[in-house]
Amino acid sequence: MINKSYINTVKETADKIIFLKKNKENIFCLISGAQGSGKTTFALHVKNILKKKKIKSFTIVN
Repeated sequence: MINKSYINTVKETADKIIFLKKNKENIFCLISGAQGSGKTTFALHVKNILKKKKIKSFTIVN
């Protein structure tokens, strides 16, 4: 189950990207953390919000 704090963090991150995108053509966002900490899941949640707002994004996973 996803808690409210996590959901708020995802939304806040997406909102910051949207705000920055208004002033710049390209935005690069780096997410770091320990192995298994949820970086990819977090990135995909942010990406889904951006997609709903018609902002193109892509995720690079290694």
